[in-house]
Amino acid sequence: MQPDFSIFEQLSEDERRSLISRTTRASLEKGERVFSTGDVADFIYFIESGSVSVQLDQFNTQTEINHISAGCFFGEMAILNNTKRTATVIAAEDCDLLKLDKQNFSDFLQLNPEISQKISEIQLYRSHELALRETITHGSGIEKNRIQISIKGDPSLRETAFMRERYQSVVDSTIAEVIPVVESLLIDRCVFRIYLGLHNGEVHLSSVFNPYFEEIHPVNKIVDESYVDRHFARIPFDRKVEMIRRTYALFDSDDELEKLPTHLKHLFHESISQWNPVSVDEVRCILDNLPKLRKIPNFYIRALSLSIMHDSIRMQFNCDGTHIISNRDYEKFLNDNIELSEV
Repeated sequence: MQPDFSIFEQLSEDERRSLISRTTRASLEKGERVFSTGDVADFIYFIESGSVSVQLDQFNTQTEINHISAGCFFGEMAILNNTKRTATVIAAEDCDLLKLDKQNFSDFLQLNPEISQKISEIQLYRSHELALRETITHGSGIEKNRIQISIKGDPSLRETAFMRERYQSVVDSTIAEVIPVVESLLIDRCVFRIYLGLHNGEVHLSSVFNPYFEEIHPVNKIVDESYVDRHFARIPFDRKVEMIRRTYALFDSDDELEKLPTHLKHLFHESISQWNPVSVDEVRCILDNLPKLRKIPNFYIRALSLSIMHDSIRMQFNCDGTHIISNRDYEKFLNDNIELSEV
């Protein structure tokens, strides 16, 4: 939970009056913007009454990442880091704000080291939360909040999708053979991440034995059992998971980790402590239903990215659109987009 801290409660009456005398007032109606992502940061804001919504832009969506109420402050991160605004802030209701410019804020912190320390702690917390929210898929596995994001691509491709003749790829003719192999790679062999190009037959894979490297194989090769045996070692799913945990622990003990900014160290430690793999049942459900998405008459799937490392699936469609959804929402996505009885 975010630390609750009111600067004014920490000051004497004289100090409060002195600080307020350096501010200017601003009144906003519900829905008005205080500032937007990318704006120059000139002020820190104190909320006298009302509340504000802190929102993050991610592709075609805008998500609330914090709700700040009367007595608290916001806008300090960009001021202290000397950067542009990293989020958009909108009045969640009619509100009255006090604005303190950069120089006066800096002077105030120098005169109040204890308050400066508390603000630094809150800034660290907010940096951690922002970094976590900015990354759509984070390393904390299935504990991550559910996501369902749609990303629009090239509008010219979207507008002509109905006019283009459907192309039958090499995968379409062998999909009944491909799906069991991909399932085996993720469950029974060393692969932990896979990209399947249903439109062009490319298969991109990453192995726990060489996690920094991405292999590329043609789909007509991976349906050959002897080819798979030559390239992808068998390893039980639970042992693969333990190998990933040991790799994480090795990184965690590296001296370079201590040189990271504090919020990044916290993020990494959180990833290690919370990580759990995607379940075998979820992998099977996703892959078993994949042919249905390929057979949609109009906006059909072109490529799929799936990993046992985090709870998300990335699907690209022929209209150049992309959907990123949590595994637990996959069946709902199917039901919302396909008449299963007709597929």
